[in-house]
Amino acid sequence: MRPLLTALLALALPTALWLLWLALSGRQAQRIEMPVVRLILAGAALAVAVALFAVASRDTPPGATYHPPRLDEQGRIVPGYFD
Repeated sequence: MRPLLTALLALALPTALWLLWLALSGRQAQRIEMPVVRLILAGAALAVAVALFAVASRDTPPGATYHPPRLDEQGRIVPGYFD
C-alpha cells in the first residue's frame, strides 16, 4: 500500500503545486488554461524518479532471499526479512 501511495503522491504533486500557485497568485482559473500535458509529464517523471530512488536505496545483500511477512502460531505478525 505504501509504494502505491508514494507513486500517487509523486504523480499528484505537480498538479497540487500548480493549484496552490494559482490560489496564491490570485489569478482566476477561468482565464488560465491548465497545462495538463506538462503536469502529467512532470508527475510521471517524478514518480519514476521516486521508484528508481526506492530501488537504488535498498540495503539488501546481493543474492539474498526475501521471506514475506507471516503470522506465527500465536497470531502475531512476523515482519518480512532477507537472509
